[in-house]
Amino acid sequence: MAVFKIFACLLILVLLCPAPIQAAAAGHPDVWLRNQIGERISPAFNQFDSYSPRRTCGGCHPYKTITQGYHFRQGFGMPGGQAGLYGRGLDLSALPEPVAPKQFRASLAEGLAVYDWISAGARAGFPSAGWVMPGGGPLEFGRNRKGEADFSRTLIEGEAQGRAAADGDYSSRLTPDRLSHFRESGVIEADCLICHYPGYKMDRRNAQINSRNYRWAATAGAGLGTVKGAIFTYSDPQARPESQGFLDGKWNFQKRPLVEYNWGSRELFTPEGRLKGKILSRNVGPENCLQCHGILDAAATGTSHAKKNDAHAKAGFRCTDCHRLVGKTSAERLRHQVAPARLDGIKQATMQTCADCHYDGKYRARKGLPARAPDPKQAHAKRFPRSTFHFAVISCTGCHAAGQGARGGYLLDTSMGYPSWFTAEALEQASVPGGLADAAKKAWKPWTVRHNAGRGEMYAAGAPRVTQWFGQLSGGKVTPLRLDAVRKSLGKLDFTTVKVKGVDGKTVNVKTIAAENDIARALRALQAAGAKNPVFVSDRVYRLEGGKVAAGSEPVPPRTALIRHDVQKKGYGSRGCMDCHTEKAEFFTKARVTNVGRFLKEDYPGPGGANTVSPLTEWGLKSVPPMSR
Repeated sequence: MAVFKIFACLLILVLLCPAPIQAAAAGHPDVWLRNQIGERISPAFNQFDSYSPRRTCGGCHPYKTITQGYHFRQGFGMPGGQAGLYGRGLDLSALPEPVAPKQFRASLAEGLAVYDWISAGARAGFPSAGWVMPGGGPLEFGRNRKGEADFSRTLIEGEAQGRAAADGDYSSRLTPDRLSHFRESGVIEADCLICHYPGYKMDRRNAQINSRNYRWAATAGAGLGTVKGAIFTYSDPQARPESQGFLDGKWNFQKRPLVEYNWGSRELFTPEGRLKGKILSRNVGPENCLQCHGILDAAATGTSHAKKNDAHAKAGFRCTDCHRLVGKTSAERLRHQVAPARLDGIKQATMQTCADCHYDGKYRARKGLPARAPDPKQAHAKRFPRSTFHFAVISCTGCHAAGQGARGGYLLDTSMGYPSWFTAEALEQASVPGGLADAAKKAWKPWTVRHNAGRGEMYAAGAPRVTQWFGQLSGGKVTPLRLDAVRKSLGKLDFTTVKVKGVDGKTVNVKTIAAENDIARALRALQAAGAKNPVFVSDRVYRLEGGKVAAGSEPVPPRTALIRHDVQKKGYGSRGCMDCHTEKAEFFTKARVTNVGRFLKEDYPGPGGANTVSPLTEWGLKSVPPMSR
């Protein structure tokens, strides 16, 4: 009887709850797509609407909890004081201008309103915020009057309560009425399929963001259908940043874009119109991570993540093998906080380091990976028997990240009001925004930099980013001037013209700020245009004093990105001590440009010259240290 009762209970459970049991056996169940108000999308109903990740995925999964991770909140910052992107500028992972404050006064340095910040950066030559963020956070929600994140209402709902020309959320520098149009464009919700659908197409998503079709980006990126129509269309999609009318285009606020879903695709949809759950993956593959990080890492540090350049990629490692979700429990891990960043209340960071696997025995092989992580102690001791002290002062990447496979961005000149990039590979001018992430013709060696690793200074592989730009000095802080204002103020003036080589092999003429009279002429023009206390930032901060150019007493250090990937088994020292301890060894002697304009005029293409500095000089050394005896 007892057995019969147990069987009867199990039968009832099966009859009442078929979906979970089916899901456990076959993976993710097939699901109906939902639009922004939660209604079902099918071939018969709402068939032209874009789908909403919040309504579709969030119908079962805790959207609010999942979007607490840094990837979703990075514009606002994170609990515990981790900075967001709002206040940053002149950086590959942000825009050339920061986001305007919630309440601001119009000036040449106010920053971009959120409506423009989401999209306009790509057109200005940088990945836009929308390109490098998966949605949610500041792409979905606005700020309160204090400028803090306000998750109680979306940008659409906030806009409906009022727009103002001096509101950093609900104004625009580019629309005809100078106001935001989130009602027409929609917002960018956290897009789960960016990570959990191996077939996701980031370029299609980004094309919708460029067109201000924020609401439609997720539908296009997943390849669920074709979007017809655009909120904004550029007059000349191929225009270069220095050209007139670079940002010109046509706005459409009357007729919304429509979706033509691929209902006939049996790879994507069931006959009745459900999205097939089998296309979704719980595990996040490197191809998904690299749709964002691949481009950014290539541009920032020349990192390719290619198997021929990276030993871990060649061995089959996924990004998530090292960059795990933080948390001891499934509930904590559900917050989608990726290590090494820490979330409030969770103290341990779970990112695997080189030492964890190769020295401390924490390596755990999953199916398809090598059975063990090689222990380098014996190999190091054999090759460097008298120099084991090296491993206390040189990070693993200091030797083993010795050949970058992408061109990378090295010099950035925005002095003419548009970004002009020069590659780390060969100091060639890159087309914007492409070129920096392209494969290098030959792998190049990175710079060796000193950094504090938490246990003292160490030598590591790095890529400096040397810039020159115009800003406005106030209260001891320099804020970048708007690029469009710089371009307009300086466009008709004569400045130094230099001949440089492009990545296409052709020689081009480029204007730049390279001489003292260039600086003086530009600062006077910006002053006349309304800039208060304008300055030129290069190797030093330059300003006008008594009508003459005066240089600041302190040098401006470059921004240096540490190189953490493209790690190879063989690196510096693989052929012996003389790999580093000679006068031509790049470990000690690879010079860095200090002043972009003067270098282009006097020393290009280098690599040395009066406008470069040797790491030996920066480290207080007079020559390459001799080998230990």
